[in-house]
Amino acid sequence: MLNFLTDYYYMRIIHLFVILSIFLFGNVFASAEKLDSIGCTLFCCIYKHKVKTTDLNGKNVNDSTIAILEVGDNVSKYEDYSAYQGKRPSGYSVDYMNGDPRSNDGMTIYQNFPQNGKQTIREGLLPNFYLYEEQLNHHWVFVDGQDSILGYRCKKAFAKYAGRTWLVYYTEDIPSINGPWKLSGLPGLILKAESEDGTHEFIAQILFNVKAQNIYFEKKERDIIIERNKFITFRNRLKCDKRWAKNAGYYMSEADIRSIIITQEKNKYGLAPSLNINGISLPLSGGYGHLYKPLELK
Repeated sequence: MLNFLTDYYYMRIIHLFVILSIFLFGNVFASAEKLDSIGCTLFCCIYKHKVKTTDLNGKNVNDSTIAILEVGDNVSKYEDYSAYQGKRPSGYSVDYMNGDPRSNDGMTIYQNFPQNGKQTIREGLLPNFYLYEEQLNHHWVFVDGQDSILGYRCKKAFAKYAGRTWLVYYTEDIPSINGPWKLSGLPGLILKAESEDGTHEFIAQILFNVKAQNIYFEKKERDIIIERNKFITFRNRLKCDKRWAKNAGYYMSEADIRSIIITQEKNKYGLAPSLNINGISLPLSGGYGHLYKPLELK
């Protein structure tokens, strides 16, 4: 295991060497991506995910990411918004610009896939993507109280999942069982969700209809199939380590580094302030600098 990853700029030098190797030797692995249509989008909802955390000096900081939920007649797909934008032609999205360069680490969630009552998750953890399934079995408890979000009247419910208690606001005006992240199963679209301790909050920003477009299940040959509990334990052990805040690839071996492909991300506004490493976004400035707060504690 190499210790050089404490210095991100040194890591970038290694990255440049890897990129040069692609042109000179062609010995960096490429993975064939497989796209299968699993449904057709009816409408989309963009969510902001807010996270309360601290930096390495213990100062309280607030992070945020933007994600999009594609809702189909049965299957739905939740992914980072910048990833969605990069795959859709003009006219198939809305212009929702967010100033925070952080991403959700390449997490994509397919609800009701491969079958009803199940969800499939594909998540990046340098240098690989991991694929696992789990049951959709939230036990919601309905509570008194209402709110208005994006002009929709919302009711309240809560459930315990993966070590956290979630309070959500859903609207029966949009008869969809879906919601942000892995939260679903209510008689209306979830427009807001917050963890009981206040660490995490998802809130809908905008809803929009789209032209007929497919929902694609994305998979690469090198994706690692793993059990859900094993992955959560593995991910939390690596990312809850303070070294991850300094450099998101601190644990990578020399062989891992030789296997990566690095590009600088682009969007309609030009070069983005991040690198794409095997499909996983990381900021150019180095590690996040903020401690990781897992959505799932177990």
